[in-house]
Amino acid sequence: TEKYWSYVAFLLPYITPHPNDQSMYEKMASVGLERGVAWEPEKLDPAIRQAMKDGIGDARAEMKKISQGKVDPSSFAGARNTLNPTYLDRAMGVYMGIFINVAQQSVYFSLAVDTDGKQFDGGKNSYTLEMSKDQIPPCKYFWSITMYSLPQRWLVDNPIDRYSIGNATPGLKTATDGSITLYLGATSPGKDKESNWLPAPEEGPFWMVLRTYGPGKSLLDGTWKVPPVKRV
Repeated sequence: TEKYWSYVAFLLPYITPHPNDQSMYEKMASVGLERGVAWEPEKLDPAIRQAMKDGIGDARAEMKKISQGKVDPSSFAGARNTLNPTYLDRAMGVYMGIFINVAQQSVYFSLAVDTDGKQFDGGKNSYTLEMSKDQIPPCKYFWSITMYSLPQRWLVDNPIDRYSIGNATPGLKTATDGSITLYLGATSPGKDKESNWLPAPEEGPFWMVLRTYGPGKSLLDGTWKVPPVKRV
C-alpha cells in the first residue's frame, strides 16, 4: 500500500545520503519525501497520488516477471563500487532473497521454468536435471539446489526431510561416466534413485535456486550455463 512511502520517509533521517543518489533524492522531494518530514500524501495532486499507488502494482509485476526469468542474483548485491547502479536491481536483491553474497563468494541461479518455458508444477509433473561431467558446477566449496513452494517461497515439507540437494548430499550417486541425474518431483522416483531425489510440493507451482560457493572462472564470467530441467 502507499504506507510504503510513509516508511521510506521515516527511514530517511537514519541514513547517510550518498552523492550518487542525489538525483533520486530530488525526485523524492518533489512528491514530499524529504529527510525529517512526515509524508502527507493527501497534500499531493490526486493524479500523482494515484500514479504512485498504481506504480506499486507495476513494480511488483515487473519484479515477479524478472524473478521467473534467467537471472544471476549475485548481480543484485555487493559493495557500492561493484553494485549494479540501477534501483530495480537493488530492489530485486530484496525481492528474491536478502543477504546475497558477492560473486567471488557465490553465484546463484534461478530455476523457474522447464525446457518448454512452463512453470514447474509438482501436482502435474515430475522433472529431471541431467548434468554431464563437464556440466557439474565448477566450484571450490560446494553447490546445491534448494526447492521452494510458490507463491510463499517456503521450503517444501517432504517424507525424507530433504530441502536441498547437491554435491555435499550424503549418498548422492554419480554415474560411471561422471554425470549426475537429479529427480525433481512430488513422488519418489524409486528406492534406487531416492539418493538423487529432491522432493517437490504435492500440488502447485515451485521454484528452485542453484547456489554455487567458491565459483570457478566459468561461473564468474558467465560461460557456464545451467543444464535444462526436463519434464518427465
